[in-house]
Amino acid sequence: MPMCGTIKHVVALFEKMHVRDVITWTEMITAYMAFGMVEEGVELIEFTLTSVLNACGLLMEAKISEQIHGFILKVGFGSNACMEVALLDMCTRCGRMADAQKMFYQGPFSESSSSIIWTSMICAYARNGQPKEALSLFARSN
Repeated sequence: MPMCGTIKHVVALFEKMHVRDVITWTEMITAYMAFGMVEEGVELIEFTLTSVLNACGLLMEAKISEQIHGFILKVGFGSNACMEVALLDMCTRCGRMADAQKMFYQGPFSESSSSIIWTSMICAYARNGQPKEALSLFARSN
């Protein structure tokens, strides 16, 4: 994390960036936390974290996905329906099927995300070259 003196300096630097990616957004969240501004960091998370998860999944960055996943668990946002689906999808896109399976089978998921989680896991098996598992899970979902 860059040490720029105050959070205002960090925000000003961030706002001047032409390219903002998973790493720069993660650093912003980290900066808010480092400056003891948890509430501002949490506000940032609520609006951006599912997008960060999706971006990480599209980039297929396994190492970054592990860090983001750990952060979400530490902060306690894993029980949000959108977050549950985005976390599972990110894991599967980053080749972390074992982690996705653990999440899926250990649940519990919020009722509002249940069918989406099942669909996401079926797609994950298919996407990761496991068609038998995808069909088996599909059969169990009915």
